[in-house]
Amino acid sequence: MGVFDGKDGDFIRNNAAENVRIELLAGNISKRKAYAIAKGAPNNENAQNVGLVKAKSMSADELQTFVSILDKRFSPKEKTGL
Repeated sequence: MGVFDGKDGDFIRNNAAENVRIELLAGNISKRKAYAIAKGAPNNENAQNVGLVKAKSMSADELQTFVSILDKRFSPKEKTGL
């Protein structure tokens, strides 16, 4: 089974930054961690790249939470209440 097969693979293919997909294909991160990074910050290349740096020292669950915080905190999306 390929790394982009199934529901998780499809999500990674459509929401992970290129660097995350490359690291997954190279075998440097697991599919679970690639999915967690993409899920935490879909299509946010900067947050995902920081997640890649932390991937060796964090579990998939920790990565998803960490990258999600980065996505919310540093996203260029419109900020409310300001």
